[in-house]
Amino acid sequence: MTISKPMLAESMCDIDIVKLCPKLVNSAGELAKFEKECLEKGFEGVIVRSPDSPYKCGRSTLKQQWMLKVKQFVDDEAEVVGFEELLHNNNESSVDERGYLKRSSTKYVKYKYFPIGTKDAPRHPVKTTVFRL
Repeated sequence: MTISKPMLAESMCDIDIVKLCPKLVNSAGELAKFEKECLEKGFEGVIVRSPDSPYKCGRSTLKQQWMLKVKQFVDDEAEVVGFEELLHNNNESSVDERGYLKRSSTKYVKYKYFPIGTKDAPRHPVKTTVFRL
């Protein structure tokens, strides 16, 4: 079966495609400025690539440093108001003076997340610390 350009265009009419052109960046300052421009346009971040790196299908490693993602995360804090119990608890437990297991209460959690592209909940949240006030 051969696919013609009109057939391809019709099948992709609901997909937003944006043509991106590579930009040469020579310093950290230029990268910061370019990243700011991209964020203002509604992009999530920037992918930086070494100009002399070979093509690789998939992700490159930090050791290779052929292609890296630049995305800014922010920190925030939240009070834990509920949780869903798992089938097995691997957390360390401690005992009080009477020999009973100590119960945790009023815990707060510090987490980092990506602020762009979300309205009702943090995007890509990652817990960093748990503490009590």
